[in-house]
Amino acid sequence: MLSTEEFLSKLQKEIYTRVKKTSLKQIKTGEYVFETHYATDKENNIVGLKLYSGDYGGLDKIPEFISELSNTLKYLTITNTFYISDLQNLRSLKKLEYLNLENNQIKKLDGLETLSNLKYLNVSRNRLENIDAIHNLNKLETLKLGTVKPCDIGFVSNFKNLKYIEINFDEKTVKQNNFSFEKLSRLTEASLISVGITSVKGIENAQDLKYLYL
Repeated sequence: MLSTEEFLSKLQKEIYTRVKKTSLKQIKTGEYVFETHYATDKENNIVGLKLYSGDYGGLDKIPEFISELSNTLKYLTITNTFYISDLQNLRSLKKLEYLNLENNQIKKLDGLETLSNLKYLNVSRNRLENIDAIHNLNKLETLKLGTVKPCDIGFVSNFKNLKYIEINFDEKTVKQNNFSFEKLSRLTEASLISVGITSVKGIENAQDLKYLYL
């Protein structure tokens, strides 16, 4: 495994970016940055990474050597690129708890199925057509899929830890969806527009729910 210094050096060479040490709070923002930000723990292990999307065409893929952080990385932000669509290089990052991939070119979530510790996932503003890969990520507390092609979202009903959910279909007329609120007692906000929900039975269990958009 590469040391922190070796990893940062390789990162600078591979994606032509400056690197800057910052806080986890900065890592977890989706705002555009002009350099790569990272955060470390007390042992100088990289626990947070926000990849710079690059100039004139943007970062075109997730670097394979990101797997060097498989034992330490918990927070990752890669947003606002022009080309990223393949998530397979994230498969080994099994300690990830926070993943922000907003505004890329992602059509399917293959590669995320191994990330069983995820609590936060944002893949909104992409081109999602298939979300099957996340059906076992039941530790999720925040799930932002944004606008997706009509599909079965029934499995999301089993994510008992969900507090925030955003799934909107890009077509107004869809068949009834196998979705239930029965187990989602921790919900505080839900946006489920045009997804074919015909019943809100069980919504009374979510006593902290403040906003519901259907």
